[in-house]
Amino acid sequence: MPPFNFLRSIYTNFGLHSERNAFFIKGKYYTYRDLSRKVSRIRQALLNDYPDERYVGVVLNDDLWTYASILALWLSGYAFVPVNPLFPPERNRSIINQVRLKLLLYSSLKGIGEPVYASLNTINTSELPEAGTDLPAWKDPDPESDLYVLFT
Repeated sequence: MPPFNFLRSIYTNFGLHSERNAFFIKGKYYTYRDLSRKVSRIRQALLNDYPDERYVGVVLNDDLWTYASILALWLSGYAFVPVNPLFPPERNRSIINQVRLKLLLYSSLKGIGEPVYASLNTINTSELPEAGTDLPAWKDPDPESDLYVLFT
């Protein structure tokens, strides 16, 4: 997992600095409150519907949903597996199969191709229902758990 102070700092900033900017993406600023709301929605879906998953794929898009997905995974004890829409479908399929992914988070599947994700459970993060701004309680992650799986 990431160093405890990194996750704790992000988690704390959601409340302490809610009106400050957290991200600047494609010419737009997003506050910690914006980020917190998205992280909450994703965490709620993960913890309610997929509490036993360990590794979760995230389609990499340059949007707040993608960054919120990564943080939601880490704050909930899941490991992040990037799935890049710029990779050939065979490469993504190989990554999915090697990690034995069962769940894929995405805000857009543009460029991924249906055969790559057809056998997976998917969550369109941009369509999740509103969740409260209160994040589910966070516990210190297990230092022995994985943070991510990268294929180079």
